[in-house]
Amino acid sequence: MIAKYLNNAKASSSMTAEELYVELGGSKLDLGKNEVLINSEIIYACVNLIANSIARMPFNLLENTDKGKVKVNNELAMLLKRRPNKFMTPSAFKKYIIIQMLVYGESFVWIKTKNGRPTELLPLASSCTRVEKMNGNYFIVTQYNNKQETLNYETVLHFRDTIKDYEGKRAISRVDVAMEKLNVIYKADKMIENLYANGGNGVIKGAINTTETLSNDAKKVLKKAFTNVLNTDGNGIAVLDGGMTFSNFGSNSMTLQDQQFIDSQKYNREAICSVFGVNSALIGATENVNYSNMTQIQRQFIESLTPFLVNIEEEMSYKLISSFEQDRYFIKINTNVAMRDDATTRASYYTTMTQNGLMTAEEVRDLEDLNYIEGTEDLLMSLNYVPLQHWREYVTQRDTGKTSEEIKEKE
Repeated sequence: MIAKYLNNAKASSSMTAEELYVELGGSKLDLGKNEVLINSEIIYACVNLIANSIARMPFNLLENTDKGKVKVNNELAMLLKRRPNKFMTPSAFKKYIIIQMLVYGESFVWIKTKNGRPTELLPLASSCTRVEKMNGNYFIVTQYNNKQETLNYETVLHFRDTIKDYEGKRAISRVDVAMEKLNVIYKADKMIENLYANGGNGVIKGAINTTETLSNDAKKVLKKAFTNVLNTDGNGIAVLDGGMTFSNFGSNSMTLQDQQFIDSQKYNREAICSVFGVNSALIGATENVNYSNMTQIQRQFIESLTPFLVNIEEEMSYKLISSFEQDRYFIKINTNVAMRDDATTRASYYTTMTQNGLMTAEEVRDLEDLNYIEGTEDLLMSLNYVPLQHWREYVTQRDTGKTSEEIKEKE
């Protein structure tokens, strides 16, 4: 028989969280991928933060023109901005595909078309969708409405977080990467719950050693009996048989702090946050964060989402826009909404941009969701804040002593 024991501080400190949890009355457990969002607050917080941040960002269809980039409001633009499909709002659609990417490493969206134009974007469940190569061509095999569908790869948006193979068919899930640390946290949390259950104080006072293999029910009876003995005023008497021995830790009783659970849990949570590229301060897992560095942390976080955003922009631009229009049109995600600072910071930024002719007052008002006002379309320069074309005229007259019209007449 293999004796399982927890008979001294040295032995117990070498036990894993799962072994200690089982000794304290729990059962062996591991989190599955489908359970992480429900059972892990750290995973839920990281995934929710990333998904919500991107869901707030507008997906715009832009056109390259002689005058620069301009927003387009055609059927495709409305699909992205108003209703991707009859079941989802744009924000719900974006949040879903990002959650799928984070949990499964990839997400899929079926492009329904009419006369060659996208009419609906239907997200597919990554858990039952895969890429297959058949006769040299790639297809998406999925379950949709309880029916297996085999779709041409070009008719499905395929967003991947980190590509796993050279063909790009498989992707790495961040949840898979974090799973080992996650299960350590989960088991330790369950152990702590068990320590405090039924009025416990979170202190391990002693252990019973036996050469026999005990059932879970037998362990519970023994634990209850010895708990009663240890909680008396020192007059409790226990009778042992069957080769059992009892080790009383006495003054060496182990608390959660003695087991360094707090530091260990903090380390594991930080490690999981790093897998998701999230500063733990953003999900309330870090102390001593002030307003000034929080603003910088938030900005750095949004900037860290760039690979996600570029991935989405490139895939959408390639598959939602016909090949002969791709030089003219493209999809761009606006991060300004997610990077929205406080009013004072925004005012300072807008002042700098407008005074240097980099933004118009109309563009500023648009970012602030203010109504259009006629006469705000012109770029201004810092020289008395006049329209840019008037500033050029002023410079011409200053340098030549003549207006631009007078110069043209002489030519």
